[in-house]
Amino acid sequence: MAPTKASMGTTRWYSPDGTNWSEDRRLVNGINLWRIGTPAAIEALAGKVIRGWTIKGQVFGPIRRAIEIVGLQGCSYPQPSQILTGLSRTFDMVRADTGRPIGAIPLFGDFNVVGSQEWVGLYSTNFVTRRESDSIPYPVLTEFTLLVSPKPRWKVEAPAEVEVGSIVEVKVHVAYADGENIVGLLLAMRSGAGRTEVRGATSTFGPSATALTNAQGVATFRLRGLTGGSEHVWVSDSPHVNLREPLYDPSLPGQFNISVRDVVVALPPGECVDIPAVPEIPEIPARIEFESTFQWDAGGNSVAELDGDLHVVFDQGYGVGTVLGFAGSRDDVGTYARITHAFYFHATAAGQFRVAVMEAGKTVSSPMPHVAAAQYEIRRVGGAVSYLIDDVVVYQSRVSSTGPVVVGTALYATGDSAP
Repeated sequence: MAPTKASMGTTRWYSPDGTNWSEDRRLVNGINLWRIGTPAAIEALAGKVIRGWTIKGQVFGPIRRAIEIVGLQGCSYPQPSQILTGLSRTFDMVRADTGRPIGAIPLFGDFNVVGSQEWVGLYSTNFVTRRESDSIPYPVLTEFTLLVSPKPRWKVEAPAEVEVGSIVEVKVHVAYADGENIVGLLLAMRSGAGRTEVRGATSTFGPSATALTNAQGVATFRLRGLTGGSEHVWVSDSPHVNLREPLYDPSLPGQFNISVRDVVVALPPGECVDIPAVPEIPEIPARIEFESTFQWDAGGNSVAELDGDLHVVFDQGYGVGTVLGFAGSRDDVGTYARITHAFYFHATAAGQFRVAVMEAGKTVSSPMPHVAAAQYEIRRVGGAVSYLIDDVVVYQSRVSSTGPVVVGTALYATGDSAP
């Protein structure tokens, strides 16, 4: 699928003390953020993957100190970056279409909030210069263009079962919706319960292996059955980069299941077979393995369902992604968009814990520091919904709530929890 060019309108550098998109902000001690486009223009790209970029600009006169300008914080790996010195008069960061995703614009979070930890814009690692007047030299951004496309999909072609000791072929196909194959993508495959072993580009079997996709977008593996039972096999891009938004649909790492069947030998009627004794096998202690998952596929509902004036009060520990609030339906547990009025607790790419108000899957407030010891409350009176932290109103909803509701939760990552 040929990527689409998304050219974002640009403005001047401005200071990190505010988030008003219509105002050129400046401070006497320097400026180090670059506003691009508008929130609506960035939100229109939400969920798309990034395949390349062109970021260009000019420097009018020598800047006061060397700086590094960086873009797509928390949205891409690697990130576009370039160091400017007092001799620099231009900057030019171009990455041609990679053919495969190197980043993604989140469907939710702080990506359109200026200076957030997951921001699609551009920033410098130091203040650029004083800006008391327009006569002082400063860099000027002239182009900010992203190459974006819908997420590619992957699927597994594998038999439903394999016999112990037998070998089957497993193919993983990765392509965009229009049929464009992703070539040269390194994929990893790993047995989950140890009932199988796998081989990829290497010549030996083991618990994990890697293989590259060919011109048809297919990575080919061999899978051998070891012991009978049900096996889940993990598939991942390699190396896997844990960005806020998955690069593939379904998200990677992912898994498929295969049944390992014991070999049964039928004896002729009336015949007996002597089976020689075998040495005892030492006992292997039972163990529990935890597999990390990063996708919205878990959650829950309160037992009680209430109507009229009501509230929910709770405290919330730290985690990667938890949405908790009022939901009008018990269905689609794990889908955060079903929760109409909620607090959204999350960790940024830099490891900072934040909380924001989310309504029907869309953040409607600025992010705030998440304090685990704080008391969070969502209150409905006469249909009007208020959000409180430690008895202080932090947001008043513009969307009313009516009818019976439950308290619903959606969880993103392994280890996330709700009270």
